[in-house]
Amino acid sequence: MPGLADMHVHFMPDDDSTNHRLLRLYLANGITTLLNLEGTPAHVRMRQAIAEWRVLGPRLYTSGPAVRDTGLTREGGARLVEEHRAAGYDVVKIYNGASREGCRGILAAAHRAGIPVVGHVARSLGLEGTLGAGQRGIVHLEEYLYTYFPFRNSDTTLVPERVLDPEAIPYLARNTARAGTWVTPTLVAFESILAQAENLDSVLARPEVSYVPRPVLGSVGWLPDRNPYRKRFWHPAHHRNHRHALRYQVAMVRPFHGAGVRLLAGTDALIPGVVPGFSLIPIGNYLGNRFVHVGQRKRHRSP
Repeated sequence: MPGLADMHVHFMPDDDSTNHRLLRLYLANGITTLLNLEGTPAHVRMRQAIAEWRVLGPRLYTSGPAVRDTGLTREGGARLVEEHRAAGYDVVKIYNGASREGCRGILAAAHRAGIPVVGHVARSLGLEGTLGAGQRGIVHLEEYLYTYFPFRNSDTTLVPERVLDPEAIPYLARNTARAGTWVTPTLVAFESILAQAENLDSVLARPEVSYVPRPVLGSVGWLPDRNPYRKRFWHPAHHRNHRHALRYQVAMVRPFHGAGVRLLAGTDALIPGVVPGFSLIPIGNYLGNRFVHVGQRKRHRSP
C-alpha cells in the first residue's frame, strides 16, 4: 500500500532522543509523511537529518512556533513571515489569539513569499474572514463550531441541538470549497478528549499507550495528575456537549468532501490520548460505521 500521511502532529520541543523514537512509531504504522505544527529549530535540524538519511523517519515538514500574539501589528506579522522563512520553516501557523492586523500582515507577506499559512481560525478574523483572507488550511474541524456557532464545550447550560444547526453544513462546505481552503478534521483527537473526560483510565490502558515514550507521558499531560481534559471536562453536561459536537463534525465530513473541500488526514499527536502512528488508522471508521447522522449513532461492528 502507499505510505500514509499525518498532516497534524507535534514533537517534543528539544528532545532529539524522544523525537527519534516517535519517528520510528510513525514508520512502524506505515506513515511516511508528517506535518509538524509547533516547530522549533531542533525540528528543522531533524528534518534535514531525515532528508540526508542520518536519521530514519518519515519525510517531515514543519511550521515555526504558532503565532499567538494578541498585539501583533501588520508590520510585525510581515516581519514574522520573513523570520520563519529565514529559519527554514515550511509553513506559518496561526493560533486562536493572533491579532487581526497581525494575521493580515502574515497572510499578505506569506502570499508574496509563497509560504502557506495554516492553523486555527483566529478569533479576531472569524470564520468568514479567515476563509476570505487566503489562509491555506484550517487544522481542526471543531474550529467551525467555535467561530461560526456560539458553541462552547465547557458551558454546562448549553443545548447543543439548538446551537449546532445541521442546515448550515452545506453553506459552510460551499464557502470552504470556494475559498480553496484545506481542512484537517482531526476527529480522532476530539474523540480522544471525550474518552479521557469520561474514563481516562480506560484510555491509558489501551495497548498502544505502552509505546509512548516516558518523557512524553511525564510532560505533555497524559498522566492522571496532569491530564487537562479530565480536570476541565468533568461535568456530565460537558460529556454530552462533546458527544453531540463529535457527531456534528462527523456529519460535516461527507458534505465537505462532496462540495469539493480538500481534506487532509491528521491526528494532533502528541496531545494526551493520541498515540503517534497508531491514532491515524481509525480515521477511516468515521466515514464507515462509527457515526452516520447528527443525533443518531449506528451500533454495528465494522467488518
